[in-house]
Amino acid sequence: MVCCGIHACERHREECHPVAERIEGSPERLGTDLCTLAGFCGRYEPYERRFPKESMKPRLWIVSELYYPDAQATSRIMTSIAEGLVKDFEVSVLSAFPTVQFEPQRDVQKVEVHGGVTIRRFLSSRMDKSVLLFRLVNLFTISVPVFLHLLTRLKSSDRVLVVTNPPVLPFICAAASSIRGARCVVLTHDIYPDVLLPTGILRENDAMYRLLQRITEWLFGNVSDVIVLGRDMKDVVENYMRNRRTGLWVIPNWSEPDRITASKRSENSILREYGLADKFVLQYAGTMGRTHGIESLLECARRCSNRTDVHFLFAGAGVKRALVERACADGEAPNVTLLEFLDARHQNELLNACDVALISMIKGMYGISVPSRMYNIMAAGKPIIAITDERSELARVVEEERIGWTVRPDDIDGLVAAIDLARCNPSLRADMGMRARRTAESTYRVEPSLHKFREILRRESTQHVVAQ
Repeated sequence: MVCCGIHACERHREECHPVAERIEGSPERLGTDLCTLAGFCGRYEPYERRFPKESMKPRLWIVSELYYPDAQATSRIMTSIAEGLVKDFEVSVLSAFPTVQFEPQRDVQKVEVHGGVTIRRFLSSRMDKSVLLFRLVNLFTISVPVFLHLLTRLKSSDRVLVVTNPPVLPFICAAASSIRGARCVVLTHDIYPDVLLPTGILRENDAMYRLLQRITEWLFGNVSDVIVLGRDMKDVVENYMRNRRTGLWVIPNWSEPDRITASKRSENSILREYGLADKFVLQYAGTMGRTHGIESLLECARRCSNRTDVHFLFAGAGVKRALVERACADGEAPNVTLLEFLDARHQNELLNACDVALISMIKGMYGISVPSRMYNIMAAGKPIIAITDERSELARVVEEERIGWTVRPDDIDGLVAAIDLARCNPSLRADMGMRARRTAESTYRVEPSLHKFREILRRESTQHVVAQ
């Protein structure tokens, strides 16, 4: 490692070296450290180590607003991808500073190396994302510095991998890559503008929606590859891909079976602390955003309020958390408990604090998003009740692997019936939980997904490929 902790030593080349040139004699003859002369650090590093030869590995830029040490799901996914590709690429990450840290006391630097990855963080505003104007300001403050950095640093031999959260980043990365002649790959976690319809932000006949569709067609037609998380998302993206040279690939997210394991219910501290050890517990754990069917779960909880052995446990943040808070405060749902935020260090204990896991999406989300929480729920060995559109990736996995029940959004009667079926069949729940764990271990691990990322990013040609 070089003395400032940055691979390729950009800081030395840009700031230290000009200082050395003003000093009589070469660095070798002076027998001292250029950084000491420039006042950056006091460690001596040999000249050859501070100015290494260019790596033969291609440069990969990963652009994600969320990255280590942020504790959110997107951050953990993108960190796994970046650190999993360091043997094949010189990986540099462009991100914002973390909002929720796995290690709250950790001092986060603007530039650092972690896991072999060079991370460069940009300051950005953190206004309330529930207010549209504030959200636009947040997008602007992260997008502009990322665009300028790529525009001045990208080489034609580089690769760029950008995730669709927030939705502006893929467009500015595609533009910078096009100008510099670099390959750009879009990792699609949510499909915009389609997600704006079921959430009620726009209507299909709105002029703004049609304009955003045309812009998205440009994006998918001007990048080298698009990666989606599920088979239903592939169906939707194909409608945008008029340029058939763009590669389209399905790479699901993965579980963490080494970190998330099934544990004994009787030993769960959360169930003991909240007096739920003798209850049949249904758990919703994760983001409570606009795309999630929190309203259906609360209505179901109200209908089940006369069943004293059934309890609903909620954990997570998001704009719809207020709905759960209000239901608890008003006494509308005495069979509901809302936990405070629990970071990734407590995730294993949290996911095991239930008999059945709930994943609830609003109507109309087919092909727009795949909930990543599904995979670690499977690793915890829990059966799933999935409230989701028919034939969505979530519904397909639950049905194909026989690890739970599927219910259409807004079908409260069907949801109550699924809960009763699960409650009355402990042996069926146990079988489903074991299958879920086996599937997480055998099918949804990080290694096969990393292998696919590696293959896509190594490609030089742009012939159209659709991967199943």
